[in-house]
Amino acid sequence: PPPSPPLPPPDPRHLPPPFPAGLPNTIKVARFTLSAFFNTVQGVTRDNDLLGTNQTFTDVRRNQPYAIYWTPENPINTYPSNSNFSNPLGVAFYQDASFVRLKDATLSFDLPARFAARFGGESLRIYGNGRNLWTKTKWTGLDPELNNPRAIPLERVLTGGLTVRF
Repeated sequence: PPPSPPLPPPDPRHLPPPFPAGLPNTIKVARFTLSAFFNTVQGVTRDNDLLGTNQTFTDVRRNQPYAIYWTPENPINTYPSNSNFSNPLGVAFYQDASFVRLKDATLSFDLPARFAARFGGESLRIYGNGRNLWTKTKWTGLDPELNNPRAIPLERVLTGGLTVRF
């Protein structure tokens, strides 16, 4: 049989990101401890349909980033007009989705042992924790970490607590 034709080159939009990284950090000063985890993905370009021109639906505008569109009174080249007919070929709007995020941070304080002894414990720690506290990105979708610009973004979660060791 004849040899199989070569496979087409992979679509760069579906390759793993070129540079994912994470940086854990813990700093302890006296009775305080601060732990933080930063993660980043750099070199990602994605189609952001929120920047497209099909943002009208039954005469109601969908939620979208603020953009100044082309109009007859404002003939600019930033964005085409916001109508279902201004992009008949369905040209995608690509955008840099690289980001740096403070994924997790915890601040704790170890109370003196005499406080834990009141409860019959050896040690007592009070802490506060936050997840998804800060993100730096040029992406105008809801969350640069997700593949769909309309997906529900990662939640910011704040918790606090008390740890007693017996």
